[in-house]
Amino acid sequence: MTTGTKKPSKYRGQLLSFTESERLRAEQADDQRYLEAARGRARVSDEDNPDAYLPPGQTGREVDPGAIEARIRRRGAALEKLDPHFHKLVGVQRQRACTKMKEHEEYFSKNMLSTFDMGAYPKGDSHERHQNYLKAVEKSVSQEVGNLEFQRRAREYKDLARRLDPDDPDLTNLERFRPKRRY
Repeated sequence: MTTGTKKPSKYRGQLLSFTESERLRAEQADDQRYLEAARGRARVSDEDNPDAYLPPGQTGREVDPGAIEARIRRRGAALEKLDPHFHKLVGVQRQRACTKMKEHEEYFSKNMLSTFDMGAYPKGDSHERHQNYLKAVEKSVSQEVGNLEFQRRAREYKDLARRLDPDDPDLTNLERFRPKRRY
């Protein structure tokens, strides 16, 4: 009987948001420019980046290019693994994801607190307003914050939205489904 290694499973965690992936790309580019400046190939100027590092020769500290290269490789690997651009859905998977998102949208529009409930705040001089606030808090805990089904659906919806259209940061915003009704 031979024992072999299992095939690595595809990553199923949460993907980066549009802003997070852009930040990671910018940090990787900054490190690349700094590494080139440390090697004397390029000069980091304030025109390119107002928050640029001092050229490594002016700091008086030694620069470890191996550590910078390792950080660049780690960020590149993280982008490959977590960037939604590399996990876009196509064909049948895309159609299934759209159907699943529609189901989630219906659930959110029925189960999210209304804007009226979200605007409730405690008021010491009005017993009725204070009671409305307490009801809104209780409703929030039971429907959104403390509801594991709601949390699971929200995570799944955001993941699907990032995989369907990674360039649209507003697609993951659940506030679009918040009911406007008072009761």
